[in-house]
Amino acid sequence: MTMEMILALGILVLMIVLIMSDKMPFGAPPLLACLLLVVSGLSTVQQAFAGFVNPSVVMIAGFMVVMAALQKTRLISMTESARSSQR
Repeated sequence: MTMEMILALGILVLMIVLIMSDKMPFGAPPLLACLLLVVSGLSTVQQAFAGFVNPSVVMIAGFMVVMAALQKTRLISMTESARSSQR
């Protein structure tokens, strides 16, 4: 294994650990991993952030924002309680 491979695997493991530990918001570890790849010289800025402009990623991010707003307004829990009372 080359040093670049070891560094890339280390960044990947760090990202997975940060996501699983829930110490940071869900989107922060992937952004941190991209930043570390660029700073370490393993990737260019364009390569590191190319996946973030994928329409599917943007759509899922939009869904997450809408779901967070619905949870804050308690609309989801009101809908669930209304459905359970109908049964």
